[in-house]
Amino acid sequence: MLSSRLLPARARPPARGLSCVDSFGVCTGGVIAYTVIATTNIYYCNIFFNEVATSNLCSGTTVASRNVRGGTTLHELTHAVADTDDVTYGCAADQRLSDANKYRNADNYNCFTTQVYQNTGC
Repeated sequence: MLSSRLLPARARPPARGLSCVDSFGVCTGGVIAYTVIATTNIYYCNIFFNEVATSNLCSGTTVASRNVRGGTTLHELTHAVADTDDVTYGCAADQRLSDANKYRNADNYNCFTTQVYQNTGC
């Protein structure tokens, strides 16, 4: 259950860094962003800035395209605070996961919240 995964996060220090500098040389091969679990710091790669703003969901960008900056940020944040994994990517693949893997998969939170925003915020 998700709540049991969040309990350990409360004990972590609230300070978290967000950086546009690839300090660990991970930004290769299509990596958009990454989280260093030990520090919960999030690093954005250059291609992150090619993604569209969440507000663009109201003008034609689809959730399935997964190129929304807000969704990527939430995806990485779930790694930092809820100890999620990257089981699979893409909203269609996310929906086919078992219930247990849906809770564990960071991309499910991205797709879910981005779809909710598109359905209610536009």
